[in-house]
Amino acid sequence: MTMALPSTVPGIAFEGRGRVWYRPFPRRDHDPERPPHPNADAARAAALAGTKAASRNVTEKLFPEEAFEAEQQLTMELAGWKLTPAYGDVEFRARMYVSMSESDLVRSERFSEARRAGRLEAVLADDAVISLSDDHLSNITRASLWWLRQHLSQPNPDLSWETFDRRVRPLVAEVHSSKDDVERLAHILLAATGRISEEPVLQQRFLWLLKKSFDLVDWSDLAEMTEELERRTG
Repeated sequence: MTMALPSTVPGIAFEGRGRVWYRPFPRRDHDPERPPHPNADAARAAALAGTKAASRNVTEKLFPEEAFEAEQQLTMELAGWKLTPAYGDVEFRARMYVSMSESDLVRSERFSEARRAGRLEAVLADDAVISLSDDHLSNITRASLWWLRQHLSQPNPDLSWETFDRRVRPLVAEVHSSKDDVERLAHILLAATGRISEEPVLQQRFLWLLKKSFDLVDWSDLAEMTEELERRTG
């Protein structure tokens, strides 16, 4: 007996070769949905159908390169007597050897190559993400240098630090780690300075707010320096 058994890949099948045994099994409980077999030909057909259904349930979950695993699983699955789905008084068991036709072997190799290429691409992509996270985005200084290097090589570089703050800074691992408040404040002020550098009106407002803040805490020297800078940029 020979039968085609599907693999998990559409269009690629295993080839099952083996032998099926069947026997009458009179039952006392009558199931109207599974009547007794009418003759030997029907019993044989039911045994073959049952064997194929049980085999398909195993092989359709396996990849084409798993022919050996398919054969071992079928050996265990079909070793014991089973009732046929069609008739309630026929049992079957089988021994199945699994191989693959030449044409399916060719298709299987093509699939395996495509699968390996896809896996390699996925691994390289994951490696690139890990490298980016561990090396370039490990702290704000390295992230800033990476940002400059990436964009200076572009024909129309977007070196706006506002873009950096919006897209890159949230990804920097160090920003989310524990820091003292003074260092956090320094980063905030640095980001604010970068954002206002291209907006003169915002720059004047920011310097005015800084001067008022320094006056409130009686830092007259910083207030005077800020006022002087405000006059020069005004």
